Amino acid sequence: RCVQETDCNERQVSENYYNENKAKESCTTNDQEIDACWCPRDYTGRFCEKWNKIQCNVVQLNRLQDCSEQAKTKYPNYNYELDGEPPCLMTNFKDDFVLRLVGTITCQNEDQDNLKEGIKYEYKNIREFQQPLPGVNPFAYEVNTTTLVSRYPFKPQMQVRFFSWEQLYKKKSIFYNITLADVQGTVQFNKEIPIDESYKEFVFVGRATFQVDVLLNSSIPITNAAIIGYIDDSTYEEPSRQSETPVLLIVLLSVLGVIVILAVIYVIYRARKRDNISASEAGDNDVQEYTAFAPYRDNN
Repeated sequence: RCVQETDCNERQVSENYYNENKAKESCTTNDQEIDACWCPRDYTGRFCEKWNKIQCNVVQLNRLQDCSEQAKTKYPNYNYELDGEPPCLMTNFKDDFVLRLVGTITCQNEDQDNLKEGIKYEYKNIREFQQPLPGVNPFAYEVNTTTLVSRYPFKPQMQVRFFSWEQLYKKKSIFYNITLADVQGTVQFNKEIPIDESYKEFVFVGRATFQVDVLLNSSIPITNAAIIGYIDDSTYEEPSRQSETPVLLIVLLSVLGVIVILAVIYVIYRARKRDNISASEAGDNDVQEYTAFAPYRDNN
């Protein structure tokens, strides 16, 4: 408090009056020191415990441009302007066929706003400090670019993995060694994969599926925005509706059979119930008739 005590006792102090008098009086200022954590570029939090994760984005540049005339002839009614995965790449898995992949890879830390050294926590009168781990220098970066930072060394690889949706344990991976420059988004990759008959084991409902992603290091869990592509089997034929007719017919006949059985059971139940009622009425009539014609007995 910087104004005179009598000011508050005698009248209400306005904000302007308070600020003017505060400047004239000698207010006491207390400085307090607190210990804080100075974080490396790729860590944040109160104790620099939160790692700024790395995400890799793979973009295929030739996905829709290579739709073959064979695919367009086989599927003339497909609208290639719609979203989805059109039948573009087709092979019978016997003739020579090469899968060509062209694209870019961009790896960077997810939180780009906190990619700097410094205090990255809003301390409020907290006296905390955590020593770095013994033998670890958190400020010794193996990778140190504008958008990508890591204390771990990179051994980047591009992986093309084929798998079957029917049997997920069936997998086949092809690895390509790439450089740090290849994951900065400025260099295009251009890979060609010969496709032979062995890849037909990954075909499910007329399509073989492949995925392209990135591996940086076994110690670095990264988030992959991978691409998924398809190779269509030119020998595959879509099931016709005629093949579905017997199934529908069996279902309808089964339902009708159940209805007929229930109807028969109901009719039998009603008939037996009617017979029981008639038998009961006939028994009552016999008793009455016997009573009516019974011999007279004189108790005297």
